Amino acid sequence: MAVRSPTDPIAAVAHAFAPPRLEVHWSWWRTILAVTPLCWGFALAVESLSMRALSFASADLEVLPATTRALAYLLLLPFVMLACRAAVALGVGPQWRVARLVAQAGIAVALGLLQRPSLAAAAMLHGSAAQAAALYESIVAPTEAALAVWTASGLALAMNYALCIGLVVGVRAYQDLAGERLRRAEVERQATQARLQALTRQLNPHFLFNVLNTVVALIGADPPRAQMLVTRTSDLLRRVLSTGDASLVTLRREAELLEDYLEIQRVRHPDRLSHTVEFGPAAVDALLPALILQPIVENAVVHGLRSAEPRVHVHIGARLEGGLLRVLVANPGPPAPDPARRGLGIGLRNVEERLLTLYRERASFDFRRLPDGRYETRLDIPQLPAQEAAR
Repeated sequence: MAVRSPTDPIAAVAHAFAPPRLEVHWSWWRTILAVTPLCWGFALAVESLSMRALSFASADLEVLPATTRALAYLLLLPFVMLACRAAVALGVGPQWRVARLVAQAGIAVALGLLQRPSLAAAAMLHGSAAQAAALYESIVAPTEAALAVWTASGLALAMNYALCIGLVVGVRAYQDLAGERLRRAEVERQATQARLQALTRQLNPHFLFNVLNTVVALIGADPPRAQMLVTRTSDLLRRVLSTGDASLVTLRREAELLEDYLEIQRVRHPDRLSHTVEFGPAAVDALLPALILQPIVENAVVHGLRSAEPRVHVHIGARLEGGLLRVLVANPGPPAPDPARRGLGIGLRNVEERLLTLYRERASFDFRRLPDGRYETRLDIPQLPAQEAAR
């Protein structure tokens, strides 16, 4: 499931650098590592050109060598990257608004205070001991002129940092927008593929052949049942085809298709198959991907009929809980396969991939064998906001 960012500003910064679930934070770090050096290099070039112009304008103005200034910027780069990540973790949301703004300003001030020490360290590393000593002296015993220079350079550094964080957020927003468009296209493609797979897998010639054979056998012995089987098969075809381009449907609509399928199977196996459906009152109007339950129920029926159980009972339950639609499908099944051959079939893999594409880590899918020999499939499907579900 999704990791929620802490609302407390201090906890938000700690959360940004916490070691667990590094994959959640890596996408931000990747953007920062790609954008910040370019932005910082641009800021260095602008400052170097400005200082050179000032040196020509006033022969009495002492300007540090460009190499020393570049080395200082290089020393500051890791701190700028960490500051960008902390700023992203803090955000600018409505909760703790004043504290967040104060913390954001504090990060910029802290970087500004590092400007003079970084120049002193750079001068020392560059071999300019006299310049390093002068810079160190301006830190421990600042004169009025040194304070003015330090304040101006610190503000310039803070502005450069603001430029960096702005570019990082802008690039990330563009990446998220592009990624969201790709995910929507993939969801639509998978929805279409699911409809085709439902027709191919569930209504393939073998399935229709078995249904027609059952109809032929029942025409003379039990005409009402034969007529009901034909009607259910027609209803099933109509419901699958009427799904259209909708990627999300209500559980009520999905249950109607499942009822047609289960009734057909029950007519074909009247002495073995039964089922129960238990949906909470609020769950029937919850949204879920179209045809997401059909391969799960089909898997339960097929594996249940392969078991040695004289009576095969498939249970389908759903409830709405804390913004999540929780679906459970339970059924008996054959003995556990060889561990080397275990794994999800094509239908269940398709379910897992569709959930991952549509909801990412907010949804969960679990298929397991219980100690009593039954199989259980669980789905947790988050309920999207109305404007997002309508897309």
